Amino acid sequence: MTFGDVKYLLSVLIIFCFIIAGAYYVTRLIAKNGNTFLKSRNIKIIEKISLGIDKSIYMIHVGNVYYLIATTKQNIHVLDKINEDEINIISDTQKSNSFDSFLDIYEKNHSLYEEDPNKDVKSFIVEKLKDIKNRTQHSKDYIDKDEKE
Repeated sequence: MTFGDVKYLLSVLIIFCFIIAGAYYVTRLIAKNGNTFLKSRNIKIIEKISLGIDKSIYMIHVGNVYYLIATTKQNIHVLDKINEDEINIISDTQKSNSFDSFLDIYEKNHSLYEEDPNKDVKSFIVEKLKDIKNRTQHSKDYIDKDEKE
């Protein structure tokens, strides 16, 4: 090998390292800011529900219309078209409060505490969990008793 061959090989290795490093940083940039590169002003995916490995349902907002779309590995089907005034979209802040608000409504409309209406929710749940634990222990005792006989 001559000095020219070594110089050529070294330059190819350096260029290869720069290409790999550049691809790595561009990939990280796209992963971090991918939504800004791919963001559309007219079409938005509101929600996605996975039904299996290759099956999903999407809610897509286009203009003033929402579409429910089912996708599989080989097909895409429009399930329904919903006008904007027919649907109530829940924001992320509403999602976090939805269980609490549901529980409050349920407490007002139903008697959660048949034994004592002055109990708070935490003590009620703890008591019910203890009841479940006791039932589980009793069933284990019966199973052990049957196995001994």
